[in-house]
Amino acid sequence: MFIAEILQAYEKDEFKPYIQAIVSAKDRKVYGGELLMRWLSSNRGMVYPVDFINTLEYSGLLPSVTEKMIRHIVHHFSEKKIYNFHLAVNITPKFLTCQKFVEFCLNFARVNDVKIILELTEKQQFHIDKPTERSFIKLTDAGVEFALDDFGVGCSVLSYLKHIPVRYIKIDKLFTMDFVSNKTSFYIIENIIDLAKKMNIKTVAEGVQTQEQANTLILLGVDYLQGYYFGRPRKLLIFYKKNKMNYFVRRKSPSFRARTSNSGVVVRYQRTTSQRCACGGHTAKENRLSQSKFRCQACGYATNADINDARNILGETRRACQWGDSAVVKFLRCHIVQ
Repeated sequence: MFIAEILQAYEKDEFKPYIQAIVSAKDRKVYGGELLMRWLSSNRGMVYPVDFINTLEYSGLLPSVTEKMIRHIVHHFSEKKIYNFHLAVNITPKFLTCQKFVEFCLNFARVNDVKIILELTEKQQFHIDKPTERSFIKLTDAGVEFALDDFGVGCSVLSYLKHIPVRYIKIDKLFTMDFVSNKTSFYIIENIIDLAKKMNIKTVAEGVQTQEQANTLILLGVDYLQGYYFGRPRKLLIFYKKNKMNYFVRRKSPSFRARTSNSGVVVRYQRTTSQRCACGGHTAKENRLSQSKFRCQACGYATNADINDARNILGETRRACQWGDSAVVKFLRCHIVQ
């Protein structure tokens, strides 16, 4: 693969982002996705990373291409009102020595709701020096999370767990592909999960292809699942269409929402973790506030808000309320704590 072709492909913007779903083991809903690069060549057709990624890295363009694809994904998701999405991005050791990429991640984490997870590939050994440690600290403080990819194969060393602020361990498909019938693979996965739990690290099982594998991994205590059983890597639009009903979409603003309950009473919700609810009798901890419902689970009342917040949501409330403005006004008078 000649560098000249890579440079030409970069100029033509032929490197495109694909996403493969990562699913929560608790409810099997989409938690996020892994960014996978594809080269849609005008001469070669679709080219997979194994055939060009080394040349792209050698050319020095890999961080720039990755940054461009991240921006493209975030722009697409913001248009679709998708927030709180966890985007896993594969990086090599050289990424952390690229000051431009590090600064991009720092700025990105401060202003975007999409959560970046940098997956450290273990196909190449990391040389953890002082500048690299400082990059880890800066990125972690900014909210960027790290995962060890291909755990258990390649240049895997347990010392990474000691020196790198790892949030996720990705169990390689080498073990998941046959662990149901292979005792060695089963015991390796079991011990990886046990080690991760003791270190308060989440586990992601890659290469899940059957329901039996998924069910067994959940019983073993894995936190997230990824593989063809839950979906192949797809273009952004197809990924969104396939998963929009299986993903929790959080509205960025306003924080208040209005709905009609089964009894016909308008109920307003506010996202909160610290205040008491409007009834005054239940703290947020007692409520066990659900992120998907935004209301007091004990009594169904909305949490405290002032009259200005009520006015701000009045337009949305009118649209959500089938009973008209009079019901909205009555609701606001009765339930807003002044």
